[in-house]
Amino acid sequence: MTGAEQGSDRRGRGNIRRRGEALQVRVYSGVDPVTGRELYLSETVRGTDKAAYRRADKVMTTLQAQVDKQRSPSTTVSFSYAIDEWLRTADIEPTTRHGYVGYLDRTIGGC
Repeated sequence: MTGAEQGSDRRGRGNIRRRGEALQVRVYSGVDPVTGRELYLSETVRGTDKAAYRRADKVMTTLQAQVDKQRSPSTTVSFSYAIDEWLRTADIEPTTRHGYVGYLDRTIGGC
């Protein structure tokens, strides 16, 4: 068996593991800047034979390329959550906060 068939990755940035009759490919993509949780890109490849492991290795390469190009999301929280957190912690005057909330409601539609 090759390294990929045993569930390891030569590059050390992801793994391939058997999940029933399929393979799960997971690649580490960083830490969510808001929640502090680790983020992973993942994809499932059907089958567990040698051909499936070869397909899974190609999927892993693709996912790693996405991470390298910074295409993966930098956070999983919604825009509304981020705005609410910023408004909660921002050091601004109440009238300014009210103006910002009004602008967001009119422009974006009720964050």
